[in-house]
Amino acid sequence: MSRFLLLTALAALGIMTSSAHAQFSNVDPVQAVHAVQQINQGVQLYSTTREQLQNVIDNYNLAKQMASSPSMLFSTFQS
Repeated sequence: MSRFLLLTALAALGIMTSSAHAQFSNVDPVQAVHAVQQINQGVQLYSTTREQLQNVIDNYNLAKQMASSPSMLFSTFQS
């Protein structure tokens, strides 16, 4: 069974490699560099957006905790 899976994986890899080579055989190096730069900018933008989102969530949670803090302090005396 594992030999069958190994042979299937190798065959799939061979097919993908040949099709990938045929697909990217006419790539302009300048355009490839430009595409990589755009991908890097996208990754940086995503990382920055994620950090800002986490900051907003943290600030919201802190404000919510501060707003409910006085009621938490006096709730022990009410019971």
